[in-house]
Amino acid sequence: MEQLDLLKKVNVRNVTNVDTYFRCIERPFDAKVAKKSKVLFAVGEIMSQIYAGNIDFVGTDGKGSHATFYIEDADVRREAGFDSEEEKRTQEIVDEKAIIDMFKITQNDVFIKTLKSKIITIGEKHTLREILASGKVNEHDKISIAHKYLLGELIEAKKKPGRPPKE
Repeated sequence: MEQLDLLKKVNVRNVTNVDTYFRCIERPFDAKVAKKSKVLFAVGEIMSQIYAGNIDFVGTDGKGSHATFYIEDADVRREAGFDSEEEKRTQEIVDEKAIIDMFKITQNDVFIKTLKSKIITIGEKHTLREILASGKVNEHDKISIAHKYLLGELIEAKKKPGRPPKE
């Protein structure tokens, strides 16, 4: 693979419904990427953010999973280690489409497992909340499960310690 042009500008897309800000490393200013929008950044700035460990770029695992931003340049994603042809791995992005597709799962137990593994970050939870409020999905049982998950009530059949409930 040839060397990246660090001055080249590429699109970075905010996949969440939350405006996101970060301090630039190569320039003396802060950057804002509005919710569900694209902004052009120099490859050098993107790579600097990745090497610095900015979670908005590197996600929860350092390989771009559950990242707030999706870099719309395959060469930059490969250089960052987000995509790998050898490992047959691509960056896992949880955007509005991925969340709506989750509601197509037919079994509730599989839906709960998927919900817990896919909706992790605050941005993903905010996007889920807006999808539920907008009426883009209409599976009542799954909407109820998703609301409970957002409220923190979806617990693995563990009882809270304390007094037994009043009868």
